[in-house]
Amino acid sequence: MTSIDIQGVVDKLEPGKEKYAKALKAAGESFLESYKIFNDPDYESRKGWKVEIDTPEVRIHSKQFPFGNVFALSVSLF
Repeated sequence: MTSIDIQGVVDKLEPGKEKYAKALKAAGESFLESYKIFNDPDYESRKGWKVEIDTPEVRIHSKQFPFGNVFALSVSLF
């Protein structure tokens, strides 16, 4: 049976759903990569990130990672 463990939460495929094993594993790996980015010491300050757009309402940063370019969006609603 295929299962993934993300931050202590285990998700298992039901019997008969093994055809989705590859997709479940890929989703789990994506979540783990996301956690690494969000927990990086420079994520909050965006140190080492490139400013793509900077207006009073919107700021977009980007950073190249081994798997591709990641964008972080900050929006002011008021």
